[in-house]
Amino acid sequence: PGKVGDYLYDEMSMGTERFVRKVEKYTRDKVETPFDFELELCGFKLWGRLSDIYAPGYVHMRYAKRKAKDLLKLWFHHLIYCSLKPEEFPENSFLVCKDRIEKFNRPSNPRKIVATLLDLYLQGLTEPIHFFPETSLVYVKQVQNEKNTRQKALSGARFRWDGGGYDNNPAENKDFYYQRCFEYMDPIDAKFEDIAKQVYQPLLAHLEEV
Repeated sequence: PGKVGDYLYDEMSMGTERFVRKVEKYTRDKVETPFDFELELCGFKLWGRLSDIYAPGYVHMRYAKRKAKDLLKLWFHHLIYCSLKPEEFPENSFLVCKDRIEKFNRPSNPRKIVATLLDLYLQGLTEPIHFFPETSLVYVKQVQNEKNTRQKALSGARFRWDGGGYDNNPAENKDFYYQRCFEYMDPIDAKFEDIAKQVYQPLLAHLEEV
């Protein structure tokens, strides 16, 4: 209450204003026609609408710090968008969050990458797959650092899985569903490594910070 409340309100207001300025840079000129899509691939039929398309490209905004799930969501939308978009539409997609802005470039084989992700999704419908958005992302980033050994990359992943660190990230293994699925085994294994690479190596190859 009182001065403390005023201070917090001012901080929130300034943060909101900064975020709005960020967003405005990418959302000034909107493509008026929404992008309706329908795609049949690998036994799946995907359909929907992408409406946040502007002059720079497809834009997703989130007033929060960027999480791995945000990247995965936009990446899948970006692949669909690149697979089916009209030729005159821009090719890039942008993720605008409080702490960063990132851009996806167009891959040469978006449908092939979608097929890989759908195959993993199908596996996940029959058994728990060893994929954890935050931990898997840490692992692949560590692997791509040429200075790191495989063991060092796995140690970094396990650190994220178990939680802790200077940024006090919560342990991803505390998720109730992960605990139920992997209560009697260690899921940070060879399957984990393989799936993490399948998902994140193409993603990171086409991602850049703006």
